[in-house]
Amino acid sequence: MGRIRTVMAGAITCMCVAALWPNAVAGAADSAEPEPAPLHVLLVGDSITMSYQDEAAAVLRARGYQVTVDALGGSGLRDLFACHGRRPKALRRLDADVVVYQSIGVYGMRPRCSATLRGTPRFFRQWENEAAMAQRILTRNGARFLWILNPQTEPPWAVDRFNAIYQTTAGADDDTELIDAWSPFGGATYNPALHDPDGIHLNQAGQSLLARLVVDAVG
Repeated sequence: MGRIRTVMAGAITCMCVAALWPNAVAGAADSAEPEPAPLHVLLVGDSITMSYQDEAAAVLRARGYQVTVDALGGSGLRDLFACHGRRPKALRRLDADVVVYQSIGVYGMRPRCSATLRGTPRFFRQWENEAAMAQRILTRNGARFLWILNPQTEPPWAVDRFNAIYQTTAGADDDTELIDAWSPFGGATYNPALHDPDGIHLNQAGQSLLARLVVDAVG
């Protein structure tokens, strides 16, 4: 009987506490910090991004990231839909925390922003202006920005000139980084083991390598 009385007394005490402070337990639960939203990663680019996006996105999502992809084959910074900040302004609405931007220098496969000839000094100045504008617009919300340095092509497609633009643009902002896909792919020496026969697009080995580089850079 002594044990029964002790248990009953304890139960009565608990009931009294609950009656006097009905919000005590609920308040303790409410004080718990809400789970932070997952970081949002945005992958932007042309057909090179299209080739690696699925593999990279799968790994990043498994690590807890939210991933959005905006990749369009045959697109470039000087396309009519993209130039003068049009594409970056549309993408800024996604409010990404991390932006990975890739553009190998495609020009003329879609309606162009102007009739400037590809490869001329004026063309590269315009491309650099577009790169700086894209970086500036997409980091206004405090996003971390990463430019991809593209692999060499065959025949050479002035990839080194475009990469130099991204390096210069990144150097103007402490919050901008580079993902080096130039050196691991052989630098100035084209590596056919990582490319499709067209000399531009990546085969499965190249896609997997680029996906790993992006995932490692995002962290």
